[in-house]
Amino acid sequence: MALHSGAPILPIVHYGSEDYPQNLRHLRRTDLHYVVGQPFKLDAGGRRVNRAIRRQMLDEVMFQMARLLPSRYRGAYADIDSATHMYLDFVA
Repeated sequence: MALHSGAPILPIVHYGSEDYPQNLRHLRRTDLHYVVGQPFKLDAGGRRVNRAIRRQMLDEVMFQMARLLPSRYRGAYADIDSATHMYLDFVA
């Protein structure tokens, strides 16, 4: 939808809630973290979007979100250096 509408995407990540249930049982405070990244738009550059391009766009979005997280939460997107920006247009 964001690709077709041209709407900007604002990446927001949340982490730290994995201990919440246990902390609640023991009446302890849980530190929750929210991080907001730089907005961007998806831009196919006039190309017809096929499955491979859509997958590349998804990976680029996920790397932008992973960049906002501490390394232990990044999972499959831990290698931030391999991230590309081919289909991302950052909003000023």
